[in-house]
Amino acid sequence: MEIEKMNVSFLPTEEDHIYMNLEKEKYMTPKENKIIFLSVGMIGILAGTAGLLLKNESIIESICYLLLIAVGLFVISYYDIIKPFLTYKNSSAFYRYHEKDIISKTVSVDDDTLTVKDELHKISIPKKYIYDVYRGKKTLFIFLDKEEFIYIPLRVLSE
Repeated sequence: MEIEKMNVSFLPTEEDHIYMNLEKEKYMTPKENKIIFLSVGMIGILAGTAGLLLKNESIIESICYLLLIAVGLFVISYYDIIKPFLTYKNSSAFYRYHEKDIISKTVSVDDDTLTVKDELHKISIPKKYIYDVYRGKKTLFIFLDKEEFIYIPLRVLSE
């Protein structure tokens, strides 16, 4: 994805910070991990169910099979429910703790350069060194390598 010319200034809000972290986690999680977790969870659920239906001889076995089903449900829901919930809570707490330290940013893109300015810093990066650009539902990410990025809330692009 190519970045078009822009010049935006914004003060990140709590919602911006939360959605940035949620979308970053989604982008950085390999699809293979999700498939493996889904497969392992389904195997756990099927094995637990089969055990309950076929070999239910004692209360201890029944509890073990129910635990296997519960672990399977946990594993299946990890990437879609549990991890996003934890990311949401951690991002919100982080933002509230550091709220007084949040400063506004200006991101400019021209033909050759990406420039990011705030009250303390100014960096200019040639566009040829941009690793990737990812547009989430509420955030635009400009990756400088696999883990370092600049984010722009989409709400400021539509203003």
